[in-house]
Amino acid sequence: MSSDLPIDFDYNIYRTHIDLSHFNNESLKIHYINHGKSEGRLYKLPDGFDTNTYKELNIDLQHFNHNGLISHYITSGAKENRIYKKDNNVINNVINKVTIPINNIVHSSGISRDDIVIVVARYNEDISRFSPYNNNLMVYNKGNDDINNVINHQYVKKVPNLGREAGTYCNFILDNYDNLPNYMIFTQGNPTDHISLGDHDHAFRVIDQIFHENKNYKFKYISGHKEPFDMDSVAHFGLGVYITPIELGDPKNKNELIDNIKHWVSVVCPDQTERSNELIQSIQEFPSETLWPWDFTRIFMKTGWYCTSGEAQKMRHEITRHNFDYSKIRWLIERPEGFSFGYGALFIVHKDNILKYSKAYWSRLFDSLQELLPGAGWGCERLWGFFLGEGDYYPKR
Repeated sequence: MSSDLPIDFDYNIYRTHIDLSHFNNESLKIHYINHGKSEGRLYKLPDGFDTNTYKELNIDLQHFNHNGLISHYITSGAKENRIYKKDNNVINNVINKVTIPINNIVHSSGISRDDIVIVVARYNEDISRFSPYNNNLMVYNKGNDDINNVINHQYVKKVPNLGREAGTYCNFILDNYDNLPNYMIFTQGNPTDHISLGDHDHAFRVIDQIFHENKNYKFKYISGHKEPFDMDSVAHFGLGVYITPIELGDPKNKNELIDNIKHWVSVVCPDQTERSNELIQSIQEFPSETLWPWDFTRIFMKTGWYCTSGEAQKMRHEITRHNFDYSKIRWLIERPEGFSFGYGALFIVHKDNILKYSKAYWSRLFDSLQELLPGAGWGCERLWGFFLGEGDYYPKR
């Protein structure tokens, strides 16, 4: 197999590709032969490449260190046709070829707040590593007031500890709906474990690269960890709360839902008929003729039957999974190639993909997340790519 490698193959350079950073040499070799070659991945630096010159000729890279400059060129610079060595024919025009024009640079990050904001959902994590982006930062603090002073406290908002990270994301969107930046990076206070399994330096290099790169996309996961999505992701037995208030189909007529419940109980646990009547009565009293899955979940979890019966949890799961309309995502689940989501809900999105939904829609979503452990939080984590993406559906692993 090694004979199939180019004679000048550089393992360290090839490992610079973000998704290969934890590969050993043997895994890198196999990846290049099976995938990298056909994908046109760089496996060495071009002749004459010098990091100091690369920095000098690309004004937006001044904050990068030696390794960061190499990583940038391999993962982005080559595709962007960045200049990396001095040439008398082009040196006088270098300034016009940089990614970000000089007159747009307003502070050390090189990008204005109108262009991009990093939104951090913080509990009690140390978020000091976000300090290089102070003027592009918005922190929603749900924990102690002990944020390091290297963070600009002008952009820290104290909020209740509710809603998981999805509640924070909705909070930012509602706060800024009429004046959103072009791009938003949404992240938890500690993004490392969902990007690079404990390697903080690598995780923030990834964030830095995405922050500065040319963006020819409107949505991209930053999470390095992808998980397959299936129906259990929206109707999970056990916790019994994996539901997201994203309209995934049509609401259910409450009389039909009551008939479904009665049938399920009569077949599976007829001895629980009396207890199930508590749930049925609550549904009958619901002020609308139709219920969404999250309405059903909220009613269900307020009943005594749910609190005392494993059969009730199973019923909630099976009714939710089989009797509600998931037509808007069922095709996604049934794709031969499958669909995976970015674990940890770390992603970048363009404002256009947020503005596809009304402010009232975001308000409804936010309201559903105002609980300590909201089921909608898990559902959102699994569906951000579908909800805000551009068809960027990751294949099942």
